[in-house]
Amino acid sequence: MNVHHFADLIIDYLNEEDFGITIHISDERDELLDTGGGLLKARNFLDGHEPFVACNVDVISSVDLKKAIEYHDLHNSLATLIVRKRETSRYFMFDENMALSGWKNMETGEEKISNDGFSQSKPWAFSGIQILSPSIFNLIIEQGKFSIVPLYLRLAKTHKIMGYPDISNFWLDLGKPGQISIAEKYLLDEQV
Repeated sequence: MNVHHFADLIIDYLNEEDFGITIHISDERDELLDTGGGLLKARNFLDGHEPFVACNVDVISSVDLKKAIEYHDLHNSLATLIVRKRETSRYFMFDENMALSGWKNMETGEEKISNDGFSQSKPWAFSGIQILSPSIFNLIIEQGKFSIVPLYLRLAKTHKIMGYPDISNFWLDLGKPGQISIAEKYLLDEQV
């Protein structure tokens, strides 16, 4: 788990509770590194033989991660992005096989094309959840603080970056205060 804001509180909480698993801390108190930089900093914890899941801290979802990991393995993907059909201004673009072909900002019209599949691609909203093969670390040339989006767009030119369509019944970005009460109600109703 990477920590930045209220890091001491999070670390104290993790030390007080027994979750039945080993939790390692990647400390970003000095500088928030964005998703790409954060994953690279945590490489020592993630670099192995099995794929791993990375999830934005402000996302709650009912996606079936077991099925998503099976999809990732089936497609022998470098990365599998969990995507949904939802309204946003920026979309990853996927071809008919759900291979990443680019990115598009619907408000400005800006496009970033990764491969020839872009012209026939469809927009999907990224959910903030991804499954990565550890071999991705050998392909990262970026350093310090960086977004993972340009990395995926660069790697999609030569590697398999797949989209996994999430059709589960619940996904929520908790970045707005009003969303927290919706998440609390969902968790109580589902008795998670």
